[in-house]
Amino acid sequence: MMTTKPTGERGLTLAGLASVLAAAGALAACAQMTPAGPEQVSSNNPSVTYNYGTDQELLAAKQKADAFCSQYQTTVPRSGSITSNPDGTKSVSFECVPVAAPPPAVAMAQPAAPFTYTYHTSQELLMGSRDADAYCLKFGKRSNATITTNPDGSKTATFQCVP
Repeated sequence: MMTTKPTGERGLTLAGLASVLAAAGALAACAQMTPAGPEQVSSNNPSVTYNYGTDQELLAAKQKADAFCSQYQTTVPRSGSITSNPDGTKSVSFECVPVAAPPPAVAMAQPAAPFTYTYHTSQELLMGSRDADAYCLKFGKRSNATITTNPDGSKTATFQCVP
């Protein structure tokens, strides 16, 4: 409640101050019941798709996906579907997914000699490439592959860690 002092000034009585505080408390209680803003209901990671014809081109597409995802700084490419195109080429899609922890910036030891993966499908080649990349990143390097065809029709990718 408002009162007028003998000097002409207006002021709150104790009862008036209590009323103001009670109203403020009621408003604060109502504010907590309403959402605090927009709530995220979905999210899409950036993705990129490349056409390729050979296994070397598939590995080159993976390197391009690495570069594409690096612009998002905390993501790495994860291969998705591989599809055949009517012209005989194939398409591979990569989704940029968050990284759990950044790789160490300083190499702690020399990487081992080249290592190999034998594969039959493009998906198996991508899995071997991903493993090689993860291994080489531990040493602050990237992987590079040489591919050979075996007599039984399978192929072998020999990976080395390079600067």
